Amino acid sequence: MGKIGDRETLLQLATEWQSFPITQLEKADAFLKRLHEATDGWVILDFIDATNWDRFESHSVDYEKGILQINWHDFIEQDRQEPRSESREMMAMAFPASLYGMAMRFCSLDRLGNDSLVCFALRGYALTDKEARQTFSVGTEDFVIRKDRPFSREVFRKVEGHIEVIDCITSAVFTVLIVPKRTRIPSYASKAALYKHNLTLVDESLARSEEALESLDTSASEVICEKANTVRRNMETLMKLECCFRDIETNKPYSQARIGDLWGILRSYHTEETQTLISRFIRWVNELSHDTGIPVERAKAQTTALIARMYLKMFIQEIAHLDQRHPLRSSGADYIAF
Repeated sequence: MGKIGDRETLLQLATEWQSFPITQLEKADAFLKRLHEATDGWVILDFIDATNWDRFESHSVDYEKGILQINWHDFIEQDRQEPRSESREMMAMAFPASLYGMAMRFCSLDRLGNDSLVCFALRGYALTDKEARQTFSVGTEDFVIRKDRPFSREVFRKVEGHIEVIDCITSAVFTVLIVPKRTRIPSYASKAALYKHNLTLVDESLARSEEALESLDTSASEVICEKANTVRRNMETLMKLECCFRDIETNKPYSQARIGDLWGILRSYHTEETQTLISRFIRWVNELSHDTGIPVERAKAQTTALIARMYLKMFIQEIAHLDQRHPLRSSGADYIAF
């Protein structure tokens, strides 16, 4: 093995790049090219569901559709040879398809960590099954899409005689973490880091809403309702992350799952006290989101924000248990709490 994406290599790349988050697909393409050039793809890719790759062989972008695809194993050129090599025949026992990868409608690429260790997180936009089919079935000879995990789909397609297996990310949260090698960071620690980063974004948004509500005049009904809607959206994000965490499949795709749908699934996991609070939360955010003819009360919007923050803190406590599982954390391992 020549180049490798160890701690120093990724730190150097982060310093070289400097500007994060990356939100333009063209810049993300350039960043991943530079990452592959510096490491030959020898980095770890950990996914929020605890799946992990030991490297990536290549990536591609579809600028028209905004799609980023990263490939774990690409055997297409080898499979074009007749007959296939002995090494490829051996590999085919474990990897019979010609290509294994993941794809998302790119949203952003962010830096996590500190001055001694960095990782890079990837986030996509939401995709419905229909949108995924329209995006990935073009030019295929055969196509199957299968529910795999909460807010992701497994795509099997045949292109020019070759089978491709693509993990299609259908959620709008950070789901992939690029981790340096030789750091002994377990996949569940990466999973915790991804959850924490997503929850930090929710926390920051809730804090802005609370600050805005505190400064608003009680008669500013339209703005109060806008802030209550922001709180509602953050709670929906929290509940979608909780569904992922509990490995619960929803009946609706990410972009269509609303707070009532999500709470109907999650309610049984919570205490009666929490159930009462969330029922009140849903009643009040619905009241502030629709033309009910009821006076708009700033205090209700503020209370919904407080309930959302309480729910967030409870979820953070559950995520913390992932960190505590790490057997090397107290023995000087190359590990950080992101």
